[in-house]
Amino acid sequence: MFDVDPCNPATLYLSIDQSGMWKTTDAGATWTRLGSPPAMPNFTTSVSYLDSPIGIRVDPADSKHLYATQGVRGTTLGFWVSEDAGQTWNWPAGFVSIAKTATNDVTSLAVDPADFKHLLLSSHSPWAGNTPAGVLESTDGGLTFVAHPPPAAW
Repeated sequence: MFDVDPCNPATLYLSIDQSGMWKTTDAGATWTRLGSPPAMPNFTTSVSYLDSPIGIRVDPADSKHLYATQGVRGTTLGFWVSEDAGQTWNWPAGFVSIAKTATNDVTSLAVDPADFKHLLLSSHSPWAGNTPAGVLESTDGGLTFVAHPPPAAW
């Protein structure tokens, strides 16, 4: 998946499964990988490199503010926020809490076009306790989440 910086259309971000996050500031003439793969993967709630990202979104009001997701494989599964244009990534407090009862395997990210802090996350993996996956919703950029389980008929 890729996203274009709305403040500077020559800046694009590209997430490549198993190859990390990439950025161009010259409309694709050259690309730079964000961060370096660690010699030994060591998962924490703060990283400088996403090893197998799926989604990326750039805040239209602040191009240094990014959301990224990673699911399926890798050591950096989850919902990530960067405040420095992708140099560092952090799990917001709300995601740290909700991942314990849902999942940190996040395969889908949708952001409200009218409010960047309103977002939806989903996964193909079951939630904790083998509960079918639902949708995680945040209205404050990931500081808190509400879990919406799937309908009972699923």
